[in-house]
Amino acid sequence: MLNAVIPRVHISRKAAAAPELSIRGLGDVAFYAQIRPWKKVGSTENASALLEWLKGLSLVAGIETPTGEDAAIPFVAATTPSLLQAGSGTWDPIMGIEYEIQRGRFVAYHQTTAILKIGES
Repeated sequence: MLNAVIPRVHISRKAAAAPELSIRGLGDVAFYAQIRPWKKVGSTENASALLEWLKGLSLVAGIETPTGEDAAIPFVAATTPSLLQAGSGTWDPIMGIEYEIQRGRFVAYHQTTAILKIGES
């Protein structure tokens, strides 16, 4: 399965004795693929419990692209930290795992994904 995340960012911060900082726009777009390599493992009497468990496991890999503004200056003489920017300015790999289990009508799902920042904005 192929996925895309296209974030719309609105960041604002108000500090005492300072003008309000506000940045809006497109964030860093991410593309990632999900593969479930053990999905087609058959349910047979010989299938181990480990293989049955692996059927719900997916691997995730992708890339976050530097599409968001990474040098926004909301007002003159402002230095904006990277956490308050719409984008990172770097190409960053994405890795993760997902797990889904179904019992009758009920489904439990968990996803853990990490974006590995390889540079600074």
